[in-house]
Amino acid sequence: MRKITELKTVVIVALFGAALLLVSLSQVWFNFKLQPGVAVVDEFTVTGAETTASLIAATLAAIAATLALPALNRVLRYLCLIVTGLAAIACLYIVTTFVIMPITAGGKQLAELTGITGEEATYAVTEIATSGVIAVTYIGAALLVLATVLGLAGNRRWQLGRSKYDTVADSKKRREAATVQSEKRGRSDNPVSSDDRISDWDAISDGHDPSL
Repeated sequence: MRKITELKTVVIVALFGAALLLVSLSQVWFNFKLQPGVAVVDEFTVTGAETTASLIAATLAAIAATLALPALNRVLRYLCLIVTGLAAIACLYIVTTFVIMPITAGGKQLAELTGITGEEATYAVTEIATSGVIAVTYIGAALLVLATVLGLAGNRRWQLGRSKYDTVADSKKRREAATVQSEKRGRSDNPVSSDDRISDWDAISDGHDPSL
């Protein structure tokens, strides 16, 4: 249980779920067939991204919040996890609304093609086929929810943001400072003996430089 609530696991699960959402949004969700003569075309398709910009915004918010997790402290990680969870729930709600009322998913395109808006536009549609790729959207959003739950459970045990790097840097600085202090103490504890000074004077007298 502890391993699946690690930061690395949560990030991987969340990003995988967000990736599934992005893939799903790029695919066709609905195919609309129209009454003959109401538009220049008899049918048109709607991708997930074309249904509403809110789905893309929610997915990108989840990705941004997930990527920020390793660099934040505990409190901010909680906030990011909540953002990810809310984004996933928003995606689930929006997609479910479209599945129940698919006419709303293609309302904008339908109005552009037929010039008809509101409830009257439904009479221009003879058939709406829903793509199975929407199931991928549910899986992606469910993984985001799972990542949120795992993150909330494991956040308390994660290292504080930047501690991985700051701790190493601080330890190195402490070691360097200790080395310098040790060298200073070594020099102060071992003064040049009088015999060495006498030898140096003798060497100078003989024409030699003791420093060489």
